[in-house]
Amino acid sequence: MEVSSKDKISSFQLNGIRSVGIDASTNERYRVKCKKLKKMIKGIVYENAALCDEVTQVQEKILIAKEDRRFLLKKLMLCLGIKEGAMQGSLQPNSGLTASSQVLTASSTPSLSHNDSGDLKTKKKNPVKKKTTKDACEDGIKIKPKKKKPTTDRPQAQVPSSSAAQPIFPVLLGDLTVYCLGEIKFDRPEFQTESFVYPAGYCSSRSYASMKNPHVRTSYTCTVTDDGKAPKFQIIAEDLPDHPLVGTTPSECHNQLLMAINKTW
Repeated sequence: MEVSSKDKISSFQLNGIRSVGIDASTNERYRVKCKKLKKMIKGIVYENAALCDEVTQVQEKILIAKEDRRFLLKKLMLCLGIKEGAMQGSLQPNSGLTASSQVLTASSTPSLSHNDSGDLKTKKKNPVKKKTTKDACEDGIKIKPKKKKPTTDRPQAQVPSSSAAQPIFPVLLGDLTVYCLGEIKFDRPEFQTESFVYPAGYCSSRSYASMKNPHVRTSYTCTVTDDGKAPKFQIIAEDLPDHPLVGTTPSECHNQLLMAINKTW
Protein backbone atom coordinates (compact mmCIF):
# COMPACT_ATOMS: atom_id res chain seq x y z
CA MET A 1 0.00 0.00 0.00
CA GLU A 2 1.23 3.41 -0.85
CA VAL A 3 0.98 6.08 1.83
CA SER A 4 -0.48 9.28 0.58
CA SER A 5 1.19 12.64 1.01
CA LYS A 6 -1.49 13.80 3.48
CA ASP A 7 -0.77 10.86 5.78
CA LYS A 8 2.98 11.65 5.67
CA ILE A 9 2.37 15.28 6.66
CA SER A 10 0.10 14.31 9.56
CA SER A 11 2.72 11.83 10.93
CA PHE A 12 5.46 14.49 10.80
CA GLN A 13 3.25 16.96 12.65
CA LEU A 14 2.50 14.37 15.35
CA ASN A 15 6.19 13.62 15.88
CA GLY A 16 6.96 17.33 16.08
CA ILE A 17 4.26 17.84 18.73
CA ARG A 18 5.65 14.95 20.80
CA SER A 19 9.23 16.27 20.61
CA VAL A 20 8.07 19.75 21.57
CA GLY A 21 6.28 18.31 24.63
CA ILE A 22 9.38 16.38 25.76
CA ASP A 23 11.63 19.41 25.36
CA ALA A 24 9.22 21.59 27.32
CA SER A 25 9.12 19.16 30.28
CA THR A 26 12.94 18.85 30.43
CA ASN A 27 13.34 22.60 30.17
CA GLU A 28 10.89 23.10 33.03
CA ARG A 29 12.75 20.61 35.19
CA TYR A 30 16.12 22.26 34.54
CA ARG A 31 14.59 25.68 35.11
CA VAL A 32 13.46 24.61 38.58
CA LYS A 33 16.90 23.19 39.32
CA CYS A 34 18.58 26.38 38.14
CA LYS A 35 16.29 28.45 40.34
CA LYS A 36 17.16 26.33 43.38
CA LEU A 37 20.89 26.63 42.64
CA LYS A 38 20.63 30.42 42.31
CA LYS A 39 18.82 30.60 45.63
CA MET A 40 21.45 28.40 47.30
CA ILE A 41 24.34 30.45 45.86
CA LYS A 42 22.67 33.67 46.99
CA GLY A 43 22.35 32.32 50.53
CA ILE A 44 26.02 31.23 50.57
CA VAL A 45 27.14 34.67 49.36
CA TYR A 46 25.12 36.39 52.11
CA GLU A 47 26.51 34.00 54.74
CA ASN A 48 30.07 34.61 53.55
CA ALA A 49 29.56 38.37 53.73
CA ALA A 50 28.19 38.07 57.29
CA LEU A 51 31.18 35.96 58.34
CA CYS A 52 33.60 38.48 56.81
CA ASP A 53 31.92 41.29 58.77
CA GLU A 54 32.14 39.29 61.99
CA VAL A 55 35.83 38.53 61.41
CA THR A 56 36.50 42.23 60.84
CA GLN A 57 34.75 43.13 64.10
CA VAL A 58 36.74 40.53 66.04
CA GLN A 59 40.01 41.82 64.59
CA GLU A 60 39.10 45.36 65.62
CA LYS A 61 38.36 44.15 69.16
CA ILE A 62 41.71 42.36 69.29
CA LEU A 63 43.54 45.52 68.23
CA ILE A 64 41.70 47.54 70.88
CA ALA A 65 42.56 44.94 73.55
CA LYS A 66 46.24 45.05 72.54
CA GLU A 67 46.32 48.84 72.80
CA ASP A 68 44.62 48.71 76.23
CA ARG A 69 47.11 46.10 77.43
CA ARG A 70 50.06 48.19 76.24
CA PHE A 71 48.64 51.30 77.93
CA LEU A 72 48.01 49.48 81.24
CA LEU A 73 51.51 47.97 81.16
CA LYS A 74 53.05 51.41 80.73
CA LYS A 75 50.99 52.72 83.66
CA LEU A 76 52.06 49.81 85.85
CA MET A 77 55.71 50.29 84.93
CA LEU A 78 55.41 54.00 85.72
CA CYS A 79 53.80 53.29 89.10
CA LEU A 80 56.41 50.70 90.08
CA GLY A 81 59.30 52.70 88.66
CA ILE A 82 60.53 49.83 86.48
CA LYS A 83 62.48 50.45 83.29
CA GLU A 84 61.15 49.08 80.02
CA GLY A 85 64.29 47.01 79.38
CA ALA A 86 64.05 45.29 82.77
CA MET A 87 60.35 44.53 82.24
CA GLN A 88 60.96 43.04 78.79
CA GLY A 89 63.86 40.97 80.10
CA SER A 90 61.74 39.58 82.93
CA LEU A 91 58.96 38.64 80.55
CA GLN A 92 61.24 36.54 78.32
CA PRO A 93 61.06 32.81 79.12
CA ASN A 94 64.14 31.10 80.54
CA SER A 95 64.98 28.64 77.79
CA GLY A 96 67.88 27.16 79.79
CA LEU A 97 65.64 26.17 82.70
CA THR A 98 63.09 24.69 80.31
CA ALA A 99 65.69 22.61 78.52
CA SER A 100 67.22 21.38 81.79
CA SER A 101 63.80 20.45 83.17
CA GLN A 102 63.07 18.46 80.03
CA VAL A 103 66.40 16.64 80.34
CA LEU A 104 65.74 15.86 84.00
CA THR A 105 62.25 14.59 83.21
CA ALA A 106 63.51 12.35 80.40
CA SER A 107 66.35 10.96 82.49
CA SER A 108 64.27 10.38 85.63
CA THR A 109 61.43 8.53 83.85
CA PRO A 110 61.95 4.73 84.02
CA SER A 111 61.72 2.81 80.74
CA LEU A 112 58.79 0.41 80.33
CA SER A 113 58.72 -2.97 78.61
CA HIS A 114 56.19 -5.74 78.05
CA ASN A 115 56.70 -9.20 79.47
CA ASP A 116 55.33 -12.42 78.00
CA SER A 117 51.96 -12.04 79.74
CA GLY A 118 51.47 -8.56 78.27
CA ASP A 119 51.86 -6.66 81.56
CA LEU A 120 54.03 -3.60 81.84
CA LYS A 121 57.12 -3.73 83.94
CA THR A 122 59.83 -1.23 84.62
CA LYS A 123 63.44 -1.87 83.81
CA LYS A 124 65.59 -1.26 86.82
CA LYS A 125 69.01 0.12 86.10
CA ASN A 126 71.88 -1.77 87.61
CA PRO A 127 73.56 0.46 90.17
CA VAL A 128 77.13 1.29 89.30
CA LYS A 129 79.46 0.76 92.23
CA LYS A 130 81.85 3.61 92.69
CA LYS A 131 85.35 2.70 93.65
CA THR A 132 86.48 4.11 96.93
CA THR A 133 89.87 5.71 97.41
CA LYS A 134 91.16 2.54 99.07
CA ASP A 135 90.13 0.32 96.12
CA ALA A 136 91.47 2.85 93.66
CA CYS A 137 94.85 2.91 95.39
CA GLU A 138 95.00 -0.89 95.29
CA ASP A 139 94.22 -0.85 91.55
CA GLY A 140 96.81 1.84 90.95
CA ILE A 141 94.29 4.41 89.67
CA LYS A 142 94.95 8.06 90.32
CA ILE A 143 91.99 10.00 91.59
CA LYS A 144 91.96 13.72 91.01
CA PRO A 145 90.48 15.75 93.86
CA LYS A 146 87.32 17.61 92.97
CA LYS A 147 87.58 21.35 92.88
CA LYS A 148 85.09 23.12 95.05
CA LYS A 149 83.13 25.79 93.27
CA PRO A 150 83.14 29.15 94.99
CA THR A 151 79.79 29.86 96.57
CA THR A 152 78.27 33.19 95.59
CA ASP A 153 75.95 34.24 98.40
CA ARG A 154 73.55 37.08 97.92
CA PRO A 155 74.43 40.24 99.79
CA GLN A 156 72.36 40.50 102.94
CA ALA A 157 71.12 43.73 104.41
CA GLN A 158 72.99 44.91 107.48
CA VAL A 159 70.46 45.28 110.32
CA PRO A 160 71.83 47.23 113.28
CA SER A 161 71.25 45.50 116.62
CA SER A 162 71.78 46.31 120.25
CA SER A 163 73.89 44.44 122.79
CA ALA A 164 70.88 42.23 123.58
CA ALA A 165 70.67 41.13 119.91
CA GLN A 166 67.56 43.23 119.38
CA PRO A 167 67.19 45.20 116.11
CA ILE A 168 67.43 48.95 116.38
CA PHE A 169 64.49 50.63 114.67
CA PRO A 170 63.89 52.04 112.15
CA VAL A 171 65.44 49.38 109.89
CA LEU A 172 66.17 50.41 106.30
CA LEU A 173 65.74 47.62 103.70
CA GLY A 174 66.12 49.33 100.35
CA ASP A 175 63.08 51.56 99.79
CA LEU A 176 61.28 49.86 102.71
CA THR A 177 61.56 51.26 106.24
CA VAL A 178 60.39 49.05 109.12
CA TYR A 179 59.45 50.85 112.34
CA CYS A 180 58.05 47.93 114.32
CA LEU A 181 57.85 44.16 113.75
CA GLY A 182 54.79 43.72 115.97
CA GLU A 183 53.71 40.70 117.98
CA ILE A 184 52.87 37.26 116.57
CA LYS A 185 49.53 35.88 117.78
CA PHE A 186 50.17 32.16 118.08
CA ASP A 187 46.74 31.40 119.55
CA ARG A 188 44.83 33.40 116.87
CA PRO A 189 44.45 31.51 113.57
CA GLU A 190 43.13 34.70 111.92
CA PHE A 191 46.61 36.23 112.12
CA GLN A 192 48.33 33.53 110.08
CA THR A 193 47.87 31.53 106.90
CA GLU A 194 49.77 28.72 105.23
CA SER A 195 52.12 31.22 103.57
CA PHE A 196 52.07 34.42 105.67
CA VAL A 197 52.06 35.63 109.28
CA TYR A 198 50.41 38.95 110.18
CA PRO A 199 51.96 40.29 113.42
CA ALA A 200 49.77 42.75 115.31
CA GLY A 201 51.43 46.14 115.65
CA TYR A 202 53.57 45.85 112.50
CA CYS A 203 54.40 49.22 110.95
CA SER A 204 56.45 50.10 107.86
CA SER A 205 56.61 52.68 105.08
CA ARG A 206 57.74 52.85 101.47
CA SER A 207 57.48 55.26 98.54
CA TYR A 208 54.94 54.73 95.75
CA ALA A 209 53.01 56.70 93.13
CA SER A 210 50.76 59.33 94.66
CA MET A 211 46.96 59.07 94.50
CA LYS A 212 46.83 62.78 93.66
CA ASN A 213 49.42 62.78 90.90
CA PRO A 214 50.79 59.41 89.68
CA HIS A 215 53.88 61.12 88.27
CA VAL A 216 54.93 62.09 91.82
CA ARG A 217 56.00 59.55 94.44
CA THR A 218 54.93 59.82 98.07
CA SER A 219 55.41 57.82 101.25
CA TYR A 220 52.81 55.25 102.37
CA THR A 221 52.61 53.92 105.93
CA CYS A 222 51.37 50.31 106.24
CA THR A 223 50.12 49.00 109.59
CA VAL A 224 48.60 45.79 110.97
CA THR A 225 46.36 46.21 114.02
CA ASP A 226 44.20 43.90 116.13
CA ASP A 227 40.52 44.54 115.48
CA GLY A 228 39.43 42.20 118.25
CA LYS A 229 38.23 39.49 115.86
CA ALA A 230 40.69 39.61 112.97
CA PRO A 231 43.66 41.66 111.78
CA LYS A 232 42.97 45.04 110.19
CA PHE A 233 45.28 46.29 107.45
CA GLN A 234 45.66 50.00 106.79
CA ILE A 235 47.57 52.15 104.27
CA ILE A 236 47.91 55.89 104.92
CA ALA A 237 49.40 58.22 102.30
CA GLU A 238 51.60 61.08 103.45
CA ASP A 239 49.83 63.56 101.15
CA LEU A 240 46.33 62.23 102.04
CA PRO A 241 46.37 61.42 105.77
CA ASP A 242 42.59 61.87 106.11
CA HIS A 243 41.78 59.14 103.55
CA PRO A 244 43.21 55.85 104.84
CA LEU A 245 42.76 52.62 102.89
CA VAL A 246 41.41 49.89 105.17
CA GLY A 247 40.90 46.19 104.33
CA THR A 248 40.72 42.71 105.81
CA THR A 249 43.66 41.48 103.69
CA PRO A 250 46.81 43.16 102.33
CA SER A 251 45.64 42.48 98.78
CA GLU A 252 42.40 44.35 99.38
CA CYS A 253 44.27 47.47 100.52
CA HIS A 254 46.69 47.25 97.61
CA ASN A 255 43.83 46.92 95.11
CA GLN A 256 42.14 50.00 96.59
CA LEU A 257 45.41 51.90 96.16
CA LEU A 258 45.77 50.86 92.50
CA MET A 259 42.14 51.79 91.75
CA ALA A 260 42.62 55.23 93.37
CA ILE A 261 45.79 55.82 91.31
CA ASN A 262 44.09 54.73 88.06
CA LYS A 263 41.27 57.22 88.60
CA THR A 264 43.72 60.12 88.49
CA TRP A 265 45.05 59.29 85.02
